[in-house]
Amino acid sequence: EGITRLGAHSFAGYENITEITLPEGLDSIGAFAMECANMTELNLPSTLTTIDDNGLKGLWNLRTLHIPASVTYIGANALSYMQSLSEFTVDEDNSRYVSEDGVIYTNGYSELVAFPGYGKTEYVVDGNVLNIADGAFWGSDIEKITLDEELETIGNYAFAGCTNVWRMTVEAVL
Repeated sequence: EGITRLGAHSFAGYENITEITLPEGLDSIGAFAMECANMTELNLPSTLTTIDDNGLKGLWNLRTLHIPASVTYIGANALSYMQSLSEFTVDEDNSRYVSEDGVIYTNGYSELVAFPGYGKTEYVVDGNVLNIADGAFWGSDIEKITLDEELETIGNYAFAGCTNVWRMTVEAVL
């Protein structure tokens, strides 16, 4: 009962919204559902399982984001272009995703899913990472990054909008 899905562009263009607490019972967030550039706080419900491609993209003023234990799918670019976000956290009971030092990985660290947009200027990608997800670093403050030799793929738009990058060390053969 109640809202179970936010469809594509549900809150498109709502520039005055600064805070949203999504209701329990909500299962999925559609593409570009939260286009609220001035939002500083977003609370995701414990029932959320899916964040579709581009679902939360572009929440420029969001400061932190906590991913509940129930989330099992984060789509391409879903958490990208969050330029003020200093930290992602993932509930410790989440079986699919983990966070370390504010960065989201798949459990086992084989994929780097999302990198915070603000405050991290240097980063060495974990040696277990085989894939960097679509849009993972999009719009971040990163200046220097080291990619491990085990890296196999870099997703679409992975480093788009990273205008501060001046050194990228690629130790991998792609």
